Amino acid sequence: MLELALTGGAITKGIIMGLIYGSVIGSVAIGLTIIWGVMKVVNLAHGHIVVFAAMMSAFLYLTYKGALLFTPPIAFIWIGLLGAAFGVFFYYTTLHPVIGHVDTMTLKYEMSSLMATFGFGIALYGIHYILPNYVHSYSVNPSIGYSIGAAGHTYIVFLGVVIMKSTVLMSVLGFLLTLVAYWLMNKTSMGLKIRAVAQDARALSLVGINPVKVKVMTAVLATALAMASGVLFLGYSTSVYPDIESTVSPLCFVIVVLGGLGSVLGTYFGGLFLGVMYWLTLELTGQQSIALAVAFAILLIAMVLKPDGVFSGIERKLSFRAKRG
Repeated sequence: MLELALTGGAITKGIIMGLIYGSVIGSVAIGLTIIWGVMKVVNLAHGHIVVFAAMMSAFLYLTYKGALLFTPPIAFIWIGLLGAAFGVFFYYTTLHPVIGHVDTMTLKYEMSSLMATFGFGIALYGIHYILPNYVHSYSVNPSIGYSIGAAGHTYIVFLGVVIMKSTVLMSVLGFLLTLVAYWLMNKTSMGLKIRAVAQDARALSLVGINPVKVKVMTAVLATALAMASGVLFLGYSTSVYPDIESTVSPLCFVIVVLGGLGSVLGTYFGGLFLGVMYWLTLELTGQQSIALAVAFAILLIAMVLKPDGVFSGIERKLSFRAKRG
């Protein structure tokens, strides 16, 4: 029989831990919302790319015994930059043969890109089980035990809630990563081109801009953000394994639907909302399966009541205020 722990402490902890988790998972979903909102590609490889970056980061951290360069706060920067090169590889091997010269995404191309990204994701998943045959120190279930300070995890107490310092740091870095993504998408010429190709790729070509190059930039940006956020996800959880993708990907899809396709800030706020609801349910029921069920119930409600995204208007309001100011 299910018993609810309706106490002030449980609710407070659910909200605080939910905001921390939501900041991390919200940043994880930003790469998905960009490629989905701009290229109309439902990237089923997104979760695998996030986990791949987390696994590689954990391997390097353990191999070099926690060297500063491989700690999550530093590694998320250079692994994100490496993700840009990986994004070029991802685009030309997976997306370009399917939608490289397509101006309008029809159901045919959407399904083709769906299957292509699915295959790419499965290939990444398989790599984790092939590598141990050649690199014996590679583990499919690494735990980095990352902490801030001396040996062992260090904590702070806020409103009676004990919080691991490393999770707070990852949530702050997730927020900063979101601000960088927002700036790139809204304040740079690259971002303007990316948003323009989402509206009308054919019109963009008429003014001398190659839509294919813009699509490459989109894949590069989305993949770089995905890999950087994968390191933050590792720093938050301190352990990762290939099958965790089955949890990461569905949550990212829920967050993107809540935030609105292509909306960076909407996606981040969608992550915060989902994180709070997830942790509140977890604290009140003590069962992760019910917490996940609540997340998908939120998805269904959002798709019925606000199919364009519950938080989709945040960026439009900020842009309007900026113009007035």
